[in-house]
Amino acid sequence: MPIVVDHRWRRPTLVGAMALLSAYAAIAYHVRRQIADGYSDFISFYTAGKILELDAGHRLYDLALEYQIQHEYAPRVAIRAGALPFVRLPFAAWPFVPLAHLPYAAAFLVWDLATIILVIIIAALFRKHIAGLERVKLRLIILLLFSYFPVFVTLIQGQDALWLLLVFAVTYVLLVRRREEAAGMILGLGWFKFPLLIPFLAPFLAARRFRLLAGFGLTSTLLAAASFWTTGWPALAAYPRYLMAVNQLSRGVNDPRDMPNLRGLVQVILDKHLSVVMINLIVGALSLCLLAWLAMKARCFARAADNAVFSLAFSLDLVITVLVSYHAHVFDLVLLALFLAIGWGILSSDAPLRPTIRNTLAIALACLIFSPLYLLLALASRYTMLLSLVLLGAALVISRTMSDLETHDRSNQHGACGRGFEVGI
Repeated sequence: MPIVVDHRWRRPTLVGAMALLSAYAAIAYHVRRQIADGYSDFISFYTAGKILELDAGHRLYDLALEYQIQHEYAPRVAIRAGALPFVRLPFAAWPFVPLAHLPYAAAFLVWDLATIILVIIIAALFRKHIAGLERVKLRLIILLLFSYFPVFVTLIQGQDALWLLLVFAVTYVLLVRRREEAAGMILGLGWFKFPLLIPFLAPFLAARRFRLLAGFGLTSTLLAAASFWTTGWPALAAYPRYLMAVNQLSRGVNDPRDMPNLRGLVQVILDKHLSVVMINLIVGALSLCLLAWLAMKARCFARAADNAVFSLAFSLDLVITVLVSYHAHVFDLVLLALFLAIGWGILSSDAPLRPTIRNTLAIALACLIFSPLYLLLALASRYTMLLSLVLLGAALVISRTMSDLETHDRSNQHGACGRGFEVGI
């Protein structure tokens, strides 16, 4: 039976969301001075905008220049002995040039206001295009998104993870509409956070979705040209070496304990027992195993996109992408909001799931959206990497749910990836 959207669960949901928002407001008020002083990650984006404003694109990855600018505009930051490096590809610095004309605090405020508007847009996108959510009031979806801890961290840090969520959400909608080339072109915009983009392509490559890949290639080519034009070849060629040096030159930027992925989990467990090389080999092997497992489900990425199995496969792809990404932080878990919306829609629909599978999916969604767990692991204990265990569990639940739907479809329609759940278009 579908979950009915009514007062039986709406009131406790509202109370819980409002309680979380109150807690977030208290935290934000407590750190307001640090935010204004430049402690947030946004300082690296602001620095990149300043460098381009100075017409010094060829020095975009010059740590000395980055530190000079950050020391000028954020002189009160005491926790960093060097620059917080700008690690995005060159083209991603351009949106911050207009903000660089503003004082730092004002630029941060404008960026966060744009992000807040983006959350509302994403909520409206979910409600319109995910079946089962059309019966939910938009303001409730907005409230739930804002109460999701990774969204709060994104706002506090001035991060750009929600823009990547928008890229994935629009890609999903376009695939549902069978507009593969357009979906690929939109997906290509995700290059600004490529560690969370490249793994996502694996099942689409395995499924030979060449039209999507062609659109992706077109956008990638244009962004590569824009990056070359921004910095020139020497700086662009040095970019991989710059990224590899970040951990040594800016210690604490990528603490494994703060990473909700395989790298964080394995490194914390084995750090005192194995060398860095061995740990990286183990992480690489486990990541390849997860990607191979995902690629084995290529049939669900190759067929009709307007059904529950494809929606769950897309969700599984997002979860695995976060797990195998070399760099992932708690704010990157905003990507899972798309899975939360899809899962909610499936539970609210007449999808032919066995009661045990339906209940297991509901538990997985509840664990992922339970923000107090994030507060405990990310703020109280700084063991965010334990969230990777929740993600692994969610991946298994998604896979099991897909199998249940496929089994039902084979028994009724003799197909591999059947209907059962129509996505709103």
